[in-house]
Parts: sequence; C-alpha cells; structure tokens
Amino acid sequence: MEASGPVKNVSRDAEGVRRFLAAHRTPTLNIAGILEHEPHLEVFVDREADPGGLLVKGPWFWYVHSEEEAFLEGVLEEMRRKEAFYQFSGMWRPVARWFQERLPLVWHAPCDLYLLPEGAQVPPRTDSLAVSVRLEDAEIIDEHYTYRHSGSLEKIRKCILHRPSSAIYIDGRPVCWLLVHEDESLGIMYTLEAHRRKGYALDVSLDLVAKQLKAGKTPYLQIRDDNAMSPGLALRCGFRPVGQCDWFGVTVGTPPELVEGGEAFRKRAEEAGWPGVADAGEPCCVCFLYTLKPDPTVPNPVEEVPAAVWLAFAEGRLDGTRLRSAAERLGKDLRLLGESRDGALEQAAALLADDDDGFELLWTSSLDAAFLERVLLRAKDLKLGTAFVHGSRACQALESSGFRPLATQSRARSS
Repeated sequence: MEASGPVKNVSRDAEGVRRFLAAHRTPTLNIAGILEHEPHLEVFVDREADPGGLLVKGPWFWYVHSEEEAFLEGVLEEMRRKEAFYQFSGMWRPVARWFQERLPLVWHAPCDLYLLPEGAQVPPRTDSLAVSVRLEDAEIIDEHYTYRHSGSLEKIRKCILHRPSSAIYIDGRPVCWLLVHEDESLGIMYTLEAHRRKGYALDVSLDLVAKQLKAGKTPYLQIRDDNAMSPGLALRCGFRPVGQCDWFGVTVGTPPELVEGGEAFRKRAEEAGWPGVADAGEPCCVCFLYTLKPDPTVPNPVEEVPAAVWLAFAEGRLDGTRLRSAAERLGKDLRLLGESRDGALEQAAALLADDDDGFELLWTSSLDAAFLERVLLRAKDLKLGTAFVHGSRACQALESSGFRPLATQSRARSS
C-alpha cells in the first residue's frame, strides 16, 4: 500500500477513484454525480491505487469524503495554502463535523439524505399529467428558485438540457416542477400557490423517479432539516432516510474578498453622501449572522419601516438634507429598520445590503447591545448573512454580538 500524504491531483477516470466511489457508495452519491456531469473539475486523492479519501474541487463547492483522519488533514493542509472562503456540498455528517470543529463556520444547512432502496418499483401513474420541462420555461423556474443567484438561470438551463425533468403544465404554463441537480440529486421542486394540494408534487416526483430508474440512476434527495413538507412526500415516493449530510461554508484566515467587501460598503455610502460615514482608516468589524441563535419564544419588535416614517425619525439626529439625498441614491439596497412603542418609532437602524447576503450596519440611533442584537436578528430574517460595521465605538458595542476586527480575523479565530 502506498504511503498516505498530502492530496494530489489524479485523473477522474483512475481505477482507484472508481473503487473508492463503489466502496463508499451512499456517502459519495453526490461526488459520483458531479464527476459525471462536470468533467472539468479537479480530483485529488492521497494514494492513487488505494485512495483513503476523495476531494473534488468545484468553482463554488468542494466535495469531500474519507474515513481516514490523515486524508482530512491533507485536505485541511490544501485549504490553508490560501486564505479564503470554502464551501462544501452535501458532506457526510461525521466528515462535516470534523471540519466544523477546526474552522470558523460561516453558514450551515444540515440535511437528511433519502435514498430509493435498490430494487424498489415505482407504481405507474396512468392519469398523470407530468411531462418533461421545456427549456423556454427555465426563467419561470429561476424566478421561484429558493437559492436564486446570478448563475442560477444557467444552472437550471443545464439541468433541463442534460438531465431528466418533470413538470405539470396548465394552459401551457408550468405550475409544478422537479429537476435533477448536477450531482444527480432531485431538487428545485416548486408548486405555484394556486395549484397546491392537487397531488401535482407527487405526480412529478414519481415521474422523475421513474425516468431516473430507466436511465440506470440511483434516485436520491437531500432534504434540509427546516423543510417540514418534503420528508412526507419522499416517503410516499418510496425513499428512505439513510443518513445525514451538511452543506456549509468556512473561512481560512482572512479572505481578501471579506476585506474588499467591507471597504466597498463604506465607499459606497461615502459616495452617496450618507452623513457620518467612517473614514477609510477607521476599524472595520465583521460578523457572520449564522452564529446568532434567536430565542423563538421571544418576539422581535424590530421591523422594516416605511421610508417616510424612518426618515422623519432619523433626520432629527442626522443632517436631514444629506440623509434624504443619500437614501434616494442608495435606493432599494437600503433596509430601514425600527422599533416602535405605542405607535411611535423609538429606535432605528439603517442597513446597506448588496446582491448577495452582505450588509453594512450604516447607522443606528442607539448602541444599546440588546437593541443591536435585535437589529441583527431581523437582518438574519431578511436573509442577510455577513454583517460589517465601521468605527471604533460601533465595533466595541457589537463585540458581544460576535463582531471581530477584520484586520485581526485570522488571529482571533485561530486562538
């Protein structure tokens, strides 16, 4: 047997890679799928003839599986070559925990893995309206995609072009659909509100499972823990839970894009003329809101506030003329939050968001720690995830909420 060591690049078609996938079939279903559909991805092992693990590097996600700590240490060594964000897709839970215990967690989506048992038969649906999705309807699907982003439309088009799909059409428009991801998992399911509770989700699911079986594939699903509806549908289709996996992101050191992102928010506010913007030399702090754990039994009084109400409150505390001009320039990216009592706004905060999930805590009427935490929790509800703030006083006030100085991020997190 070859000696174990740092991971090295090998051919995706290497015999050792095929044997490893076969020996660890369930935890590597997504890896086998991504290797089939994304031929440009790099594959790494420790031992070519008898791999102790497998690493596949994608442009957005890495795929990893191993039961050997030496291999995982090799992956960690590979990551530490560059300070950056790293994201992992559908990693088997014990392996995921190994990384999560060693690196700062940015976001986390735990899932249950459902597999159609070998030899399972799908009952025919002779009355089903399910057909394959038409390519021209990709934009409709993208509009309703939970994880829509700048590249999701192209991803959906590839799903329709290169893999089986299923949809119900009413009056020529799709009202329910299900696709196959590039890792061969079933997903991107959606039913328009007006067409729910009609059995369409079951129809497209059974139709797509039958297509996968006919193509010689192993149908499987990754269902997020916070998805209460899909497990029941999966069981009705014959799927059975076989384990857990995690989608998650971590950081190594201080990623350059994190520093650039914080400065981009400050500069944009400055260019818009927002009053009181911190100077370029002032400290910037960052927090990943995933770390905030709200108490579901305690209501959060912080809500989004109409612009007219918010500006009337804030202009007495800031330069009103500059404030209104800057707010108009920043437009829809400005999230105006407030906390009211007896119908009157009592506290307020402004967030400047970007097209992803980042935002700058641009202004707050109070540095009270409890109020600031409620603002951050509301930001998390608004699907914002990475928070920046500039200025010594603001950084100090937010330290108890998990904010850390950006310049010392890597040192603080390694301690």
